[in-house]
Amino acid sequence: MRFLRTLPYEKNWGEDIKKAAFIEFSLLQQEKVGVTKAKSGPVCATIISVKKGDTCEKITEHFEISLGFFNSLNPNLNCDDLFIGQWLCISGSP
Repeated sequence: MRFLRTLPYEKNWGEDIKKAAFIEFSLLQQEKVGVTKAKSGPVCATIISVKKGDTCEKITEHFEISLGFFNSLNPNLNCDDLFIGQWLCISGSP
């Protein structure tokens, strides 16, 4: 629901028009925003533990998944800095 302010007729009505326009714009923006569902992160179905010699490429080849899919399951993963025992997701939904 939108409410508009009635402007009084005055000598200096320019400021009132600016205020009314700002109020109208603010109300329109609030109507457009609405409620949105927050985006959830990836859902992991299967994890593995990194072993000595593992790389992202070797893991994706072994489990026959694309590197892009693997990265979407493991956001913020630095493939150049894997460590032994690190848990990585290899199946699920991004």
